[in-house]
Amino acid sequence: MSEKVKTLRIEPLSEEHIDYVMSWVNDPEITFYFASMKKEITKEEELQFLKSLIASKDDEVYSVFDEGEYVGQVSINKIDWMGEVGRIFLVIAKEKQGNGYAKLILKSIQDKAFNEIGLNKLYLIVRPDNAKGIHIYKQCGFDTEGVLRQEYKVNDQRFDMKRMSILKEDWQTWWK
Repeated sequence: MSEKVKTLRIEPLSEEHIDYVMSWVNDPEITFYFASMKKEITKEEELQFLKSLIASKDDEVYSVFDEGEYVGQVSINKIDWMGEVGRIFLVIAKEKQGNGYAKLILKSIQDKAFNEIGLNKLYLIVRPDNAKGIHIYKQCGFDTEGVLRQEYKVNDQRFDMKRMSILKEDWQTWWK
């Protein structure tokens, strides 16, 4: 565990977390790799989106805190309950980046996905030019499955996306 991280707490997303989410949702340095960020999002728009996530039966969404300070968001989205597969999303607030949180959060969400929720596979998609993200995902046991050609369109530019995943059976040996 990083010396900078004290007590990591992952709690279910609530409407009360809206101001935390708003602290990064319109920051182009944070959303640079997001597909759908074309306009500034209002607090009301984001609150409606959060409410839909909270109500969703196919999304498990969490806010992350360290000693009461907000760190970011992590979620398992688009859960295919029959196939026991979910998609990971992770964002760390700008002022908390570089403190060792990503690996700890990914390890925690993997544990939750495989041991509590009952999933067999987690996947994510990442732009191939996000070398830092790819490096962290590999450190957390994710392997490349392939490339999704021209999967994202951002500001009229198309991007390939790398799909990476980890299986429960691999995870059980990965963190030993």
